Amino acid sequence: MLKYDAHHYDDYLKLKISNFLWFCLLYGVRHLVFFCLLISIPDYVTSVDWLNAQSNWFFIISDTPAALVLLAVGHRLPEAHPVMRWIWLHGKHLLISSYILGVCVFLCLNYTIIQSQDTNNIFLALTLLVTDILIIAMIFKSALIKDIFSEFPPPLIEK
Repeated sequence: MLKYDAHHYDDYLKLKISNFLWFCLLYGVRHLVFFCLLISIPDYVTSVDWLNAQSNWFFIISDTPAALVLLAVGHRLPEAHPVMRWIWLHGKHLLISSYILGVCVFLCLNYTIIQSQDTNNIFLALTLLVTDILIIAMIFKSALIKDIFSEFPPPLIEK
């Protein structure tokens, strides 16, 4: 008997990456994308408040753990390097730490926006913070994500 619905498993009865986990991984590296946009089209990024608030290069520090987990998604193979195996098996904690780092960096960089009484800026800041905090809580509470990160094909030949 399977623990989850059949659509959560691949042909080898290993748990597939869920849609929510894909969203969390891709949303976790959004600052890197915004920073690249800032380099390529700076006028557009500075004119859009929510892009401008998240396009500082300091956010790349918070995107690094999520980027490592995203890289490890493609290495869920029996012959994967032990580093990729370690990253995947600790992926839930790395993803949560990525979001917590993102919240801390956002609070440090946008402290003046949060302190100001401008309702548009405070609404923007609270929306971004609440979104990240909700994602942290959902990753933390999800049993499916815990089970996905606990599965990794065993190596074919033990080293």
